[in-house]
Amino acid sequence: MFFMGFGTKAGFFPLHTWLPIAHPAAPSHISGLMSGIMIKMGIYGLIRVLFNLPELSFSIGLFMFFIAILTGVFGIMSAVVQNDLKKLLAYSSIENIGVIGIGIGVGVLGEVYHQPIVAALGWIGALLHIVNHSFFKSLLFYCAGSVYTKTHTRDINSLGGLIKKMPFTAFAFIIGAIAISGMPPFNGFVSEFLIYNGLFNGIKEVSLDLPLLMLFGILGLALIGGLALFTFTKAFGMVFLGTPRTPQAAHATEIQTSMRVAKVLAIFWIVAISLLPLYFYKFITSIIQERFPTIDFQNLPVANSLYWVGSLALILIVGFIAFYTIRKWILKSKAVTFGPTWGCGYQFANPVTNQYTATSFASNFKRIAEPVFIDVSDTISYNANEIFPKQRAYKSSTKDKLESMVIMPFANSLVLLVKKLTILQTGKIQNYIVYPLIFMILILVLTILKMI
Repeated sequence: MFFMGFGTKAGFFPLHTWLPIAHPAAPSHISGLMSGIMIKMGIYGLIRVLFNLPELSFSIGLFMFFIAILTGVFGIMSAVVQNDLKKLLAYSSIENIGVIGIGIGVGVLGEVYHQPIVAALGWIGALLHIVNHSFFKSLLFYCAGSVYTKTHTRDINSLGGLIKKMPFTAFAFIIGAIAISGMPPFNGFVSEFLIYNGLFNGIKEVSLDLPLLMLFGILGLALIGGLALFTFTKAFGMVFLGTPRTPQAAHATEIQTSMRVAKVLAIFWIVAISLLPLYFYKFITSIIQERFPTIDFQNLPVANSLYWVGSLALILIVGFIAFYTIRKWILKSKAVTFGPTWGCGYQFANPVTNQYTATSFASNFKRIAEPVFIDVSDTISYNANEIFPKQRAYKSSTKDKLESMVIMPFANSLVLLVKKLTILQTGKIQNYIVYPLIFMILILVLTILKMI
Protein backbone atom coordinates (compact mmCIF):
# COMPACT_ATOMS: atom_id res chain seq x y z
CA MET A 1 0.00 0.00 0.00
CA PHE A 2 2.90 2.35 0.73
CA PHE A 3 4.29 1.64 -2.74
CA MET A 4 0.90 2.38 -4.34
CA GLY A 5 0.84 5.82 -2.74
CA PHE A 6 4.49 6.85 -2.90
CA GLY A 7 5.04 5.00 -6.19
CA THR A 8 2.24 6.97 -7.83
CA LYS A 9 3.73 10.22 -6.56
CA ALA A 10 7.17 9.26 -7.87
CA GLY A 11 5.92 7.94 -11.22
CA PHE A 12 6.92 4.27 -11.02
CA PHE A 13 5.51 1.94 -13.70
CA PRO A 14 2.55 1.19 -13.94
CA LEU A 15 1.49 4.17 -11.77
CA HIS A 16 3.13 6.70 -14.08
CA THR A 17 0.31 7.67 -16.44
CA TRP A 18 -0.49 11.01 -14.76
CA LEU A 19 3.03 12.36 -15.19
CA PRO A 20 3.25 12.76 -19.02
CA ILE A 21 -0.12 14.55 -18.90
CA ALA A 22 0.74 16.90 -16.03
CA HIS A 23 4.16 18.09 -17.24
CA PRO A 24 3.11 19.42 -20.68
CA ALA A 25 0.08 21.12 -19.13
CA ALA A 26 2.11 23.01 -16.52
CA PRO A 27 4.28 26.09 -17.23
CA SER A 28 7.91 25.08 -17.76
CA HIS A 29 9.20 26.58 -14.50
CA ILE A 30 6.52 24.58 -12.65
CA SER A 31 7.48 21.46 -14.61
CA GLY A 32 11.06 21.99 -13.42
CA LEU A 33 9.81 22.22 -9.84
CA MET A 34 7.58 19.15 -10.27
CA SER A 35 10.35 17.00 -11.73
CA GLY A 36 13.13 18.36 -9.54
CA ILE A 37 11.38 18.30 -6.17
CA MET A 38 7.74 17.21 -6.10
CA ILE A 39 8.03 13.70 -7.59
CA LYS A 40 11.07 13.15 -5.34
CA MET A 41 8.69 13.31 -2.37
CA GLY A 42 7.45 9.89 -3.45
CA ILE A 43 11.02 8.57 -3.40
CA TYR A 44 11.58 10.22 -0.01
CA GLY A 45 8.48 8.50 1.36
CA LEU A 46 9.61 5.08 0.10
CA ILE A 47 13.09 5.52 1.58
CA ARG A 48 11.66 6.58 4.95
CA VAL A 49 9.40 3.52 5.01
CA LEU A 50 12.25 1.17 4.02
CA PHE A 51 14.63 2.69 6.59
CA ASN A 52 12.04 2.30 9.37
CA LEU A 53 11.14 -1.33 8.66
CA PRO A 54 12.42 -3.65 11.42
CA GLU A 55 13.84 -5.99 8.78
CA LEU A 56 14.14 -5.79 4.99
CA SER A 57 12.97 -8.88 3.12
CA PHE A 58 14.17 -10.44 -0.14
CA SER A 59 10.71 -10.03 -1.70
CA ILE A 60 10.75 -6.25 -1.07
CA GLY A 61 14.21 -5.89 -2.60
CA LEU A 62 13.36 -8.08 -5.60
CA PHE A 63 10.10 -6.22 -6.26
CA MET A 64 11.78 -2.82 -5.96
CA PHE A 65 14.69 -3.89 -8.19
CA PHE A 66 12.61 -5.29 -11.04
CA ILE A 67 9.89 -2.62 -10.98
CA ALA A 68 12.66 0.01 -11.13
CA ILE A 69 14.32 -1.62 -14.16
CA LEU A 70 10.92 -1.90 -15.86
CA THR A 71 10.17 1.75 -15.03
CA GLY A 72 13.51 2.94 -16.41
CA VAL A 73 13.31 0.94 -19.64
CA PHE A 74 9.66 1.79 -20.27
CA GLY A 75 10.18 5.48 -19.49
CA ILE A 76 13.09 5.97 -21.89
CA MET A 77 11.48 3.82 -24.61
CA SER A 78 8.46 6.09 -24.42
CA ALA A 79 10.66 9.21 -24.47
CA VAL A 80 12.40 8.13 -27.70
CA VAL A 81 9.21 8.28 -29.79
CA GLN A 82 7.83 11.57 -28.43
CA ASN A 83 7.67 14.64 -30.67
CA ASP A 84 6.43 16.98 -27.93
CA LEU A 85 9.57 18.33 -26.21
CA LYS A 86 8.01 18.58 -22.73
CA LYS A 87 6.37 15.17 -23.03
CA LEU A 88 9.76 13.72 -23.97
CA LEU A 89 11.24 15.27 -20.82
CA ALA A 90 8.31 13.97 -18.74
CA TYR A 91 8.89 10.37 -19.86
CA SER A 92 12.60 10.90 -19.21
CA SER A 93 11.68 11.78 -15.61
CA ILE A 94 10.01 8.36 -15.34
CA GLU A 95 13.24 6.81 -16.65
CA ASN A 96 15.31 8.59 -14.00
CA ILE A 97 12.92 7.49 -11.27
CA GLY A 98 13.71 3.98 -12.51
CA VAL A 99 17.46 4.66 -12.20
CA ILE A 100 16.96 5.90 -8.63
CA GLY A 101 14.83 2.83 -7.93
CA ILE A 102 17.60 0.53 -9.20
CA GLY A 103 19.95 2.12 -6.68
CA ILE A 104 17.38 1.60 -3.91
CA GLY A 105 16.87 -2.01 -5.05
CA VAL A 106 20.63 -2.63 -4.91
CA GLY A 107 20.67 -1.12 -1.42
CA VAL A 108 17.86 -3.35 -0.15
CA LEU A 109 19.23 -6.54 -1.78
CA GLY A 110 22.71 -5.78 -0.44
CA GLU A 111 21.33 -5.56 3.10
CA VAL A 112 19.29 -8.75 2.67
CA TYR A 113 22.39 -10.67 1.52
CA HIS A 114 24.53 -9.10 4.28
CA GLN A 115 26.74 -7.27 1.79
CA PRO A 116 27.09 -3.83 3.42
CA ILE A 117 29.37 -2.34 0.73
CA VAL A 118 26.95 -3.35 -2.05
CA ALA A 119 24.05 -1.92 -0.05
CA ALA A 120 25.85 1.31 0.81
CA LEU A 121 26.91 1.97 -2.80
CA GLY A 122 23.32 1.40 -3.95
CA TRP A 123 21.93 3.85 -1.40
CA ILE A 124 24.65 6.46 -2.08
CA GLY A 125 24.09 6.24 -5.84
CA ALA A 126 20.32 6.55 -5.44
CA LEU A 127 20.52 9.54 -3.08
CA LEU A 128 23.07 11.35 -5.23
CA HIS A 129 21.02 10.71 -8.38
CA ILE A 130 18.03 12.32 -6.66
CA VAL A 131 20.13 15.48 -6.25
CA ASN A 132 21.63 15.27 -9.74
CA HIS A 133 18.30 14.74 -11.46
CA SER A 134 16.87 17.75 -9.67
CA PHE A 135 19.49 19.98 -11.31
CA PHE A 136 19.77 18.66 -14.85
CA LYS A 137 16.07 17.95 -15.36
CA SER A 138 15.11 21.40 -14.07
CA LEU A 139 17.68 22.88 -16.48
CA LEU A 140 16.18 20.96 -19.41
CA PHE A 141 12.63 22.04 -18.55
CA TYR A 142 13.77 25.67 -18.27
CA CYS A 143 15.37 25.37 -21.72
CA ALA A 144 12.19 23.82 -23.12
CA GLY A 145 10.25 26.76 -21.66
CA SER A 146 12.64 29.22 -23.31
CA VAL A 147 12.18 27.50 -26.67
CA TYR A 148 8.39 27.59 -26.27
CA THR A 149 8.46 31.27 -25.25
CA LYS A 150 10.32 32.24 -28.43
CA THR A 151 8.71 29.83 -30.93
CA HIS A 152 5.25 29.18 -29.38
CA THR A 153 5.48 25.45 -30.10
CA ARG A 154 6.66 22.30 -28.32
CA ASP A 155 6.54 20.21 -31.51
CA ILE A 156 10.11 19.11 -32.23
CA ASN A 157 9.22 18.63 -35.91
CA SER A 158 8.45 22.37 -36.14
CA LEU A 159 11.80 23.48 -34.74
CA GLY A 160 15.42 23.22 -35.90
CA GLY A 161 18.38 25.56 -36.35
CA LEU A 162 17.90 27.25 -32.97
CA ILE A 163 21.58 27.00 -32.05
CA LYS A 164 22.16 30.08 -34.21
CA LYS A 165 19.09 31.90 -32.90
CA MET A 166 19.36 30.91 -29.22
CA PRO A 167 23.03 30.00 -28.56
CA PHE A 168 22.87 30.31 -24.76
CA THR A 169 19.76 28.11 -24.55
CA ALA A 170 21.42 25.56 -26.85
CA PHE A 171 24.56 25.60 -24.66
CA ALA A 172 22.49 25.05 -21.50
CA PHE A 173 20.43 22.29 -23.14
CA ILE A 174 23.48 20.33 -24.32
CA ILE A 175 24.92 20.39 -20.78
CA GLY A 176 21.64 19.02 -19.42
CA ALA A 177 21.44 16.46 -22.24
CA ILE A 178 24.96 15.12 -21.57
CA ALA A 179 24.29 15.00 -17.82
CA ILE A 180 20.96 13.17 -18.12
CA SER A 181 22.50 10.65 -20.53
CA GLY A 182 24.96 9.64 -17.79
CA MET A 183 27.95 10.68 -19.88
CA PRO A 184 31.15 12.28 -18.55
CA PRO A 185 32.11 14.95 -17.70
CA PHE A 186 28.86 15.94 -15.97
CA ASN A 187 27.09 14.90 -12.77
CA GLY A 188 24.75 12.23 -14.15
CA PHE A 189 27.81 10.07 -14.75
CA VAL A 190 28.90 10.32 -11.09
CA SER A 191 25.70 8.92 -9.54
CA GLU A 192 25.30 6.20 -12.18
CA PHE A 193 28.99 5.31 -11.67
CA LEU A 194 28.24 4.67 -7.98
CA ILE A 195 25.20 2.51 -8.81
CA TYR A 196 27.30 0.53 -11.31
CA ASN A 197 29.93 0.05 -8.59
CA GLY A 198 27.29 -1.40 -6.30
CA LEU A 199 26.09 -3.75 -9.05
CA PHE A 200 29.61 -4.93 -9.92
CA ASN A 201 30.46 -5.46 -6.25
CA GLY A 202 27.33 -7.62 -5.98
CA ILE A 203 28.63 -9.89 -8.76
CA LYS A 204 31.57 -10.84 -6.50
CA GLU A 205 29.17 -12.53 -4.04
CA VAL A 206 29.86 -16.27 -3.76
CA SER A 207 26.20 -17.30 -4.03
CA LEU A 208 24.60 -17.58 -7.47
CA ASP A 209 21.34 -15.64 -7.11
CA LEU A 210 22.70 -12.20 -6.13
CA PRO A 211 25.30 -12.08 -8.97
CA LEU A 212 22.57 -13.01 -11.46
CA LEU A 213 20.34 -10.22 -10.18
CA MET A 214 23.20 -7.73 -10.30
CA LEU A 215 24.09 -8.82 -13.86
CA PHE A 216 20.48 -8.26 -14.89
CA GLY A 217 20.64 -4.82 -13.28
CA ILE A 218 23.83 -3.95 -15.19
CA LEU A 219 22.19 -4.92 -18.49
CA GLY A 220 19.06 -2.93 -17.63
CA LEU A 221 21.00 0.17 -16.58
CA ALA A 222 23.19 -0.05 -19.70
CA LEU A 223 20.10 -0.30 -21.92
CA ILE A 224 18.55 2.71 -20.17
CA GLY A 225 21.76 4.72 -20.61
CA GLY A 226 22.06 3.86 -24.31
CA LEU A 227 18.46 4.81 -25.05
CA ALA A 228 18.84 8.03 -23.02
CA LEU A 229 21.80 9.03 -25.19
CA PHE A 230 19.77 8.25 -28.32
CA THR A 231 16.78 10.23 -27.00
CA PHE A 232 18.72 13.38 -26.19
CA THR A 233 20.76 13.19 -29.39
CA LYS A 234 17.40 13.36 -31.14
CA ALA A 235 16.09 16.14 -28.87
CA PHE A 236 19.14 18.39 -29.22
CA GLY A 237 19.75 17.63 -32.89
CA MET A 238 16.19 18.16 -34.07
CA VAL A 239 15.58 21.29 -31.96
CA PHE A 240 18.88 23.14 -32.25
CA LEU A 241 20.73 21.80 -35.30
CA GLY A 242 19.87 21.77 -38.99
CA THR A 243 17.65 24.32 -40.73
CA PRO A 244 14.59 26.03 -39.19
CA ARG A 245 11.54 24.07 -40.31
CA THR A 246 8.94 26.77 -39.66
CA PRO A 247 8.80 30.60 -39.64
CA GLN A 248 8.46 30.51 -35.83
CA ALA A 249 11.84 28.77 -35.55
CA ALA A 250 13.41 31.00 -38.21
CA HIS A 251 12.44 34.20 -36.37
CA ALA A 252 13.27 33.04 -32.82
CA THR A 253 15.51 35.22 -30.65
CA GLU A 254 17.57 34.57 -27.53
CA ILE A 255 15.93 34.91 -24.11
CA GLN A 256 16.51 37.95 -21.92
CA THR A 257 19.11 37.98 -19.13
CA SER A 258 16.58 37.50 -16.31
CA MET A 259 15.56 34.12 -17.78
CA ARG A 260 19.17 32.93 -17.76
CA VAL A 261 19.74 33.17 -13.99
CA ALA A 262 18.01 29.88 -13.06
CA LYS A 263 19.83 28.05 -15.86
CA VAL A 264 23.21 29.40 -14.75
CA LEU A 265 22.55 28.25 -11.16
CA ALA A 266 21.60 24.75 -12.36
CA ILE A 267 24.71 24.60 -14.58
CA PHE A 268 26.87 25.72 -11.63
CA TRP A 269 25.72 22.79 -9.46
CA ILE A 270 25.97 20.31 -12.35
CA VAL A 271 29.60 21.33 -12.93
CA ALA A 272 30.34 21.51 -9.17
CA ILE A 273 29.21 17.90 -8.60
CA SER A 274 31.14 16.85 -11.72
CA LEU A 275 34.42 18.42 -10.57
CA LEU A 276 34.07 17.64 -6.84
CA PRO A 277 32.36 14.23 -6.70
CA LEU A 278 34.39 13.16 -3.67
CA TYR A 279 33.06 16.09 -1.63
CA PHE A 280 29.44 15.22 -2.44
CA TYR A 281 30.20 11.53 -1.84
CA LYS A 282 31.34 12.47 1.68
CA PHE A 283 28.17 14.50 2.19
CA ILE A 284 25.92 11.57 1.17
CA THR A 285 27.90 9.04 3.22
CA SER A 286 27.45 11.22 6.31
CA ILE A 287 23.69 10.68 5.90
CA ILE A 288 23.87 6.88 5.83
CA GLN A 289 26.92 6.38 8.09
CA GLU A 290 24.66 5.49 11.02
CA ARG A 291 23.09 2.67 8.97
CA PHE A 292 26.50 1.21 8.04
CA PRO A 293 28.73 1.90 11.08
CA THR A 294 31.29 -0.78 10.16
CA ILE A 295 32.22 0.77 6.80
CA ASP A 296 35.10 3.23 6.46
CA PHE A 297 33.66 5.11 3.48
CA GLN A 298 36.72 7.32 2.93
CA ASN A 299 38.99 4.31 2.35
CA LEU A 300 36.75 2.39 -0.03
CA PRO A 301 38.19 1.87 -3.55
CA VAL A 302 35.27 3.83 -5.00
CA ALA A 303 36.41 6.95 -3.11
CA ASN A 304 39.74 6.84 -4.93
CA SER A 305 37.90 6.23 -8.21
CA LEU A 306 35.77 9.33 -7.63
CA TYR A 307 38.94 11.41 -7.32
CA TRP A 308 39.93 10.30 -10.82
CA VAL A 309 36.37 10.84 -12.09
CA GLY A 310 36.60 14.47 -10.95
CA SER A 311 40.05 14.81 -12.53
CA LEU A 312 38.75 13.37 -15.82
CA ALA A 313 35.83 15.81 -15.76
CA LEU A 314 38.24 18.72 -15.25
CA ILE A 315 40.45 17.56 -18.15
CA LEU A 316 37.46 17.16 -20.48
CA ILE A 317 35.92 20.53 -19.60
CA VAL A 318 39.23 22.43 -19.86
CA GLY A 319 40.07 20.55 -23.06
CA PHE A 320 36.75 21.48 -24.63
CA ILE A 321 37.12 25.15 -23.66
CA ALA A 322 40.66 25.19 -25.09
CA PHE A 323 39.56 23.49 -28.32
CA TYR A 324 36.63 25.89 -28.74
CA THR A 325 38.84 28.93 -28.09
CA ILE A 326 41.52 27.80 -30.58
CA ARG A 327 38.91 26.97 -33.21
CA LYS A 328 37.25 30.36 -32.81
CA TRP A 329 40.63 32.12 -33.03
CA ILE A 330 41.56 30.25 -36.22
CA LEU A 331 38.19 30.84 -37.90
CA LYS A 332 38.22 34.52 -36.93
CA SER A 333 40.55 35.35 -39.83
CA LYS A 334 38.87 33.00 -42.32
CA ALA A 335 35.72 33.44 -44.39
CA VAL A 336 32.94 30.97 -43.60
CA THR A 337 30.45 30.19 -46.36
CA PHE A 338 27.04 28.61 -45.94
CA GLY A 339 25.06 26.60 -48.46
CA PRO A 340 22.06 24.28 -48.63
CA THR A 341 22.33 20.54 -48.01
CA TRP A 342 23.34 18.68 -51.17
CA GLY A 343 20.25 17.19 -52.78
CA CYS A 344 22.02 14.33 -54.58
CA GLY A 345 21.58 16.08 -57.93
CA TYR A 346 17.88 16.89 -57.42
CA GLN A 347 17.69 20.60 -58.18
CA PHE A 348 14.26 21.16 -56.62
CA ALA A 349 15.25 19.90 -53.15
CA ASN A 350 13.82 22.05 -50.35
CA PRO A 351 16.52 22.76 -47.72
CA VAL A 352 13.80 22.96 -45.05
CA THR A 353 12.31 19.52 -45.72
CA ASN A 354 15.51 17.88 -46.97
CA GLN A 355 16.60 16.89 -43.45
CA TYR A 356 15.71 14.41 -40.75
CA THR A 357 12.72 15.09 -38.52
CA ALA A 358 12.10 13.83 -35.00
CA THR A 359 9.67 11.26 -36.42
CA SER A 360 12.05 9.90 -39.06
CA PHE A 361 15.01 9.89 -36.63
CA ALA A 362 13.18 7.45 -34.32
CA SER A 363 11.19 5.55 -36.98
CA ASN A 364 13.29 2.36 -36.89
CA PHE A 365 13.15 2.20 -33.10
CA LYS A 366 9.40 2.86 -33.21
CA ARG A 367 8.90 -0.23 -35.36
CA ILE A 368 10.92 -2.36 -32.92
CA ALA A 369 9.02 -1.01 -29.88
CA GLU A 370 5.60 -1.29 -31.54
CA PRO A 371 4.19 -3.77 -28.93
CA VAL A 372 4.61 -1.11 -26.21
CA PHE A 373 2.76 1.75 -27.96
CA ILE A 374 -0.35 2.47 -29.98
CA ASP A 375 0.48 4.37 -33.15
CA VAL A 376 -2.12 7.03 -34.00
CA SER A 377 -1.71 8.28 -37.59
CA ASP A 378 -3.88 10.12 -40.08
CA THR A 379 -4.99 8.16 -43.12
CA ILE A 380 -4.23 9.92 -46.40
CA SER A 381 -6.44 8.94 -49.34
CA TYR A 382 -6.09 10.02 -52.95
CA ASN A 383 -8.70 10.33 -55.66
CA ALA A 384 -8.16 7.96 -58.58
CA ASN A 385 -8.45 10.90 -61.00
CA GLU A 386 -6.00 13.03 -59.01
CA ILE A 387 -2.96 12.99 -61.31
CA PHE A 388 -1.17 15.72 -59.37
CA PRO A 389 -2.13 15.22 -55.68
CA LYS A 390 -2.90 18.36 -53.70
CA GLN A 391 -1.06 19.26 -50.53
CA ARG A 392 -2.33 17.39 -47.47
CA ALA A 393 -1.60 17.52 -43.76
CA TYR A 394 -0.40 14.40 -41.95
CA LYS A 395 -0.11 13.90 -38.22
CA SER A 396 1.31 10.96 -36.29
CA SER A 397 1.55 10.35 -32.54
CA THR A 398 1.91 7.52 -30.03
CA LYS A 399 -0.24 6.50 -27.09
CA ASP A 400 0.71 4.55 -24.01
CA LYS A 401 -0.83 1.09 -24.51
CA LEU A 402 -1.10 0.48 -20.75
CA GLU A 403 -2.95 3.77 -20.30
CA SER A 404 -5.31 3.11 -23.22
CA MET A 405 -6.07 -0.54 -22.43
CA VAL A 406 -5.96 -0.67 -18.61
CA ILE A 407 -5.86 2.70 -16.85
CA MET A 408 -8.45 4.60 -18.90
CA PRO A 409 -11.12 1.82 -18.89
CA PHE A 410 -10.74 1.57 -15.10
CA ALA A 411 -10.86 5.37 -14.73
CA ASN A 412 -13.95 5.60 -16.95
CA SER A 413 -15.70 2.89 -14.91
CA LEU A 414 -14.86 4.79 -11.74
CA VAL A 415 -16.26 8.01 -13.22
CA LEU A 416 -19.52 6.23 -14.13
CA LEU A 417 -19.81 4.87 -10.59
CA VAL A 418 -19.22 8.30 -9.07
CA LYS A 419 -21.80 9.84 -11.40
CA LYS A 420 -24.38 7.33 -10.17
CA LEU A 421 -23.61 8.37 -6.59
CA THR A 422 -24.50 11.98 -7.41
CA ILE A 423 -28.09 11.03 -6.53
CA LEU A 424 -26.98 11.57 -2.92
CA GLN A 425 -26.20 15.20 -3.67
CA THR A 426 -29.72 16.60 -3.33
CA GLY A 427 -28.82 20.14 -2.26
CA LYS A 428 -31.06 19.79 0.83
CA ILE A 429 -29.41 20.41 4.21
CA GLN A 430 -31.83 17.99 5.92
CA ASN A 431 -30.48 15.09 3.85
CA TYR A 432 -26.87 16.03 4.60
CA ILE A 433 -27.67 15.89 8.36
CA VAL A 434 -29.28 12.45 7.97
CA TYR A 435 -26.21 10.91 6.25
CA PRO A 436 -23.83 11.16 9.26
CA LEU A 437 -26.68 10.11 11.57
CA ILE A 438 -27.15 6.91 9.56
CA PHE A 439 -23.39 6.36 9.61
CA MET A 440 -23.24 6.77 13.42
CA ILE A 441 -26.13 4.31 13.92
CA LEU A 442 -24.39 1.80 11.63
CA ILE A 443 -21.13 2.12 13.59
CA LEU A 444 -23.02 1.67 16.88
CA VAL A 445 -24.79 -1.49 15.65
CA LEU A 446 -21.55 -3.00 14.34
CA THR A 447 -19.84 -2.22 17.67
CA ILE A 448 -22.65 -3.89 19.68
CA LEU A 449 -22.40 -6.95 17.42
CA LYS A 450 -18.61 -6.91 17.97
CA MET A 451 -18.00 -6.79 14.25
CA ILE A 452 -15.60 -3.86 14.57
